[in-house]
Amino acid sequence: MIKHLVMLMLFSSANCFASDTLSDEILKRIDTAQSQLHKVQQDINNEHHILAKQIKEKLSKIKALRQKAANIQRAEDEQLLSLETLKSRVQAWQAQQNYQQQLVQSFASQTQSPLADSNNIIQFEQVKAFLEKKLSPSWKTKQIIDNSSQLQQFETLALGPISVAVNESSAGFINDDNALLRISTNTLNDNGTLFSSLSQLRAQGQTELHFDPTLGNADKLNQQQLSISAYIKKGGIWAYPILLFAFFALMTALFKAQQFLRLPKLANEMVDKIETYIHQQDSTRLQTYITTLAPIQKSLVEIAQSTPISQKRDDSLIAQLKDQKYRNEKYLGIITTCAAVAPLLGLLGTVSGMIHTFMMMNVFGSGDASVVSGGISQALITTEIGLIVAIPALIASALLNKKSKSFDIRLEAIATKLSKVEFNSNELKNEQ
Repeated sequence: MIKHLVMLMLFSSANCFASDTLSDEILKRIDTAQSQLHKVQQDINNEHHILAKQIKEKLSKIKALRQKAANIQRAEDEQLLSLETLKSRVQAWQAQQNYQQQLVQSFASQTQSPLADSNNIIQFEQVKAFLEKKLSPSWKTKQIIDNSSQLQQFETLALGPISVAVNESSAGFINDDNALLRISTNTLNDNGTLFSSLSQLRAQGQTELHFDPTLGNADKLNQQQLSISAYIKKGGIWAYPILLFAFFALMTALFKAQQFLRLPKLANEMVDKIETYIHQQDSTRLQTYITTLAPIQKSLVEIAQSTPISQKRDDSLIAQLKDQKYRNEKYLGIITTCAAVAPLLGLLGTVSGMIHTFMMMNVFGSGDASVVSGGISQALITTEIGLIVAIPALIASALLNKKSKSFDIRLEAIATKLSKVEFNSNELKNEQ
């Protein structure tokens, strides 16, 4: 038994030793394989870079060859073009050349610069010198009428669309209306500043100069601004009747506005209080309250108090209401009439002015636009004045009529309630 145990232990030790040796050998093989794999990967990467570079070079060569082939093919196609196609190309090139020559000729004519040769090729140095000469101040001596209406020698200079003049004593802008050269004033410069600026320009060749960009049109427009009286006078004879109607409408509106402002404030609770006093048979307080009422309400109460409930009382109350309505609406028609007549008079003035304008056109012709436009503008002034009068008159008429109707409606409501009130007149007289 012991012998078997010893043999078993020896066999186990041998197996353990053999397994340790096998593990070491496997690890060594794994390390060797990993090193070989790493080397193979490096070789592959090196070969990849080399091949990629070669492929890039081949692609570049292919691209160049394709371009060369395209050029060769284009040359062959050019050789195979028909005569008509070549003619059309030549005509297109000639048209392009002619267009360019026209541009060159137009530039040369506008700048007045000489062309260098028969091929119309401009020497840009010559053009530059020519334009610089044109842009430099070029003073000329001319006879000009100064501000004192005397003919004197002036040094003149053209600055685009305007011209200036200066001498030893004065300076200004040149006005060539009616073919007469005259020194004109400018709203942006006083005489001292303008004289010093132009003197500096003549002496040094540069200065800061302010001028009217409208070339005097602003001054002309400013001179066209008329006063109210001159504007009305320009409208012609029909403007005065319009103003007369405007005066009537204004005076009537002021009178009626003052009248409506003085209208009494109506007591809407008047009938209820009167019925309360009658129910309480308190004649003293009733009479006292009646004396505090507005005149129109007091007259209505007196009619109802003196007349029993009947058709007669209703007729008396209606007559009183109509009388008050007549006083409220009196003269309001004047305002409405003026508002209606004013634009008609304006239209009449316009028609008269147009007739006069056409007569002038028949005599002097329509060549001068100022004759036509001036007559039309003068004819339209009466229409404008008529509308200026009519619009406020209509507004005033509407407001005043609304105020009158509102007062009449409220007063009519009070009278309607009052017509149903029963006064015990006998008892009130005995208590008095």
